[in-house]
Amino acid sequence: MRLKLPLFTLLLVVALGALVALPATAASPPTTTLQFLGVADSFNFSGNPDPNAPLKLGDVFSFHITLYKWNGYHRGAASGGVNVASEALNAQLGRVSAVAHLPGGTLIIAGDSYGNGGVHLAVTGGTGSYVGASGEVISRNIGGPNTNKSAITIRLWQ
Repeated sequence: MRLKLPLFTLLLVVALGALVALPATAASPPTTTLQFLGVADSFNFSGNPDPNAPLKLGDVFSFHITLYKWNGYHRGAASGGVNVASEALNAQLGRVSAVAHLPGGTLIIAGDSYGNGGVHLAVTGGTGSYVGASGEVISRNIGGPNTNKSAITIRLWQ
C-alpha cells in the first residue's frame, strides 16, 4: 500500500504539471461580423390582451424584424429578416428563439432576454453558408425607450 500512494501522487503531479505547461489559448476572433439596422414591423401577443400591461409567466409574443445593412441610424439596403418568438418568464425576462434569414442561409438564435433595452443571445446553428455556425447576437435599442429600431451585431465562429 505504501508503494501505491507515492506512485499515485507522482502520476498526479506529472499530470497536473503537463496541464500547467500547456500554452494558454486566447479566444479566437470571430470569423464573420455582420452589422444591421433592425426595424421591428409586426407584433403578435398571445395570453395578454393588453400589449401595454406588464408581462406575466406564460405570455407569448412574436414579431418580425426587417434587417437593413448598417448605415448608422439610416437604413441601408434591405438584407433579410428575423422571425422572433419569446415566452415571458416574468415581467422582465423572456425565453427567446429566432430564425434570421440572411443572404446565403439562415441562423438559429436562442437565449434569454432581459427587459433592459439590450439583448445578448447565442447563435446555435444555421443553414446554407452558415452550416455549423456558432456565435452571438448583440442587439441594442436605438432611438428612445419605445423605439422599434435596433443596432444588431452578429459575430460568428465557423
